[in-house]
Amino acid sequence: MALTKTAIDRLQYDPAGPKVQIHYDGGELPGFGVRVQPTGRKTFVLTFRVPGNPRPKRIVLGTYGVMTLEEARREARRRLLEAKGGKDPLEERRRLRYGETVRDLARIYLDRHARPHKKTWREDERRINRHILPVLGAKRIADVKRSDVARLHNKIGRTAPYEANRVLALISTMFSKAEEWGLVEEGHRNPASRIQPFKERSRDRWITPEELPLLVEAVNAEPSPYVRAAIRLYLLTGMRRNEVLRLRWRDIDFERREIRLEDTKAGRSHTVPLSSAAEAVLRELPRGIGNAYVFPGDEPGKPLVNIAKPWRRIRARFWLLKNPDRAAELRARAEEEIARRSKHAARGPEAVESRVVALADRALKGEEDVRLHDLRRTVGSWLAMSGASLPLIGKVLNHSNPSTTQIYARLAEDAARSALEAHGQRIGPMLNGGATAR
Repeated sequence: MALTKTAIDRLQYDPAGPKVQIHYDGGELPGFGVRVQPTGRKTFVLTFRVPGNPRPKRIVLGTYGVMTLEEARREARRRLLEAKGGKDPLEERRRLRYGETVRDLARIYLDRHARPHKKTWREDERRINRHILPVLGAKRIADVKRSDVARLHNKIGRTAPYEANRVLALISTMFSKAEEWGLVEEGHRNPASRIQPFKERSRDRWITPEELPLLVEAVNAEPSPYVRAAIRLYLLTGMRRNEVLRLRWRDIDFERREIRLEDTKAGRSHTVPLSSAAEAVLRELPRGIGNAYVFPGDEPGKPLVNIAKPWRRIRARFWLLKNPDRAAELRARAEEEIARRSKHAARGPEAVESRVVALADRALKGEEDVRLHDLRRTVGSWLAMSGASLPLIGKVLNHSNPSTTQIYARLAEDAARSALEAHGQRIGPMLNGGATAR
């Protein structure tokens, strides 16, 4: 039958009929009809095919009563023309519904790409929540301009240029994926393109033999035995942060004295030999009841996810120990501040110590001091100084690219120079004596 307003008004849902009840127009628009719901609600629908895809698709055009019959016919004609030209109206609607804003794109990116494919997806999630969403989250994907990304990059770069570059690369990847997934038109200009990243230099910071006792003292002041043990394991094994924090007891073979990591950043399993010192650290740790992780978190059955805050306190104490003059200044300031507190507030030695650490942490903002990843670099540096070859260092640290290990080349050369110097001191007098005798 040809659909008319009177005919649509008379339509009723038939409980004995099929679950989906659509009454198609017998006129000039193939696939155009009205669907009647069990509730009595009526919607205009269009069933269509896209060239190259034999499977029919159906799209809801609007609700009868809100949209008139003539408006529905006009919309159906427009959608049929799009489908005839190869454009899928259903995909277009899905794109608008799920990919309209940067917040939508971020959610899709994490679900489809970061979590399934990246070991470091939590870093992506952190940067998205901390930097990208507060500034760009409400913007439509198609409306984000290069100037928007450049302003964000510059803002972050004022205090954290390396972090700014990581955010820039993340935005670029997100928009590349948006084009791949059809969330923007093909050929859409990536708003992160042609933005000059901040200059970076390769870090070669590591804990020197003179600094290590001070770092150990700073670590020992941390109350959590799990944090203390995690830091020691970093320094003893060179494992990555997530490898340490997500370590399970089943990964440790005390008989073979090794740790077996099945899933690493390098994309392959990796065996970490346990030194006597590393074994002692693990054996002394209390085991969390009902928790399979070596370093249990606050949530039952979960690992210790992040030690950023404890590390900031450790780094602050380490800096205070290296700078006794500044430490004295900050302690005097802290004591003065604590003395002005009300009688009900904490005013003891622990309160003073906590305030000194907080002031040191604030003083460190923007300074290039030791980072958590530098502990892993320390292992490679000390191995190089002891004469270990670059391939051996790469094997210990599970580097997937030999060029990554090249940062230790200078230290390895210094070790070779020292070895030859010692060799020369041993045989030099004999050589000189032989020359004189002749």
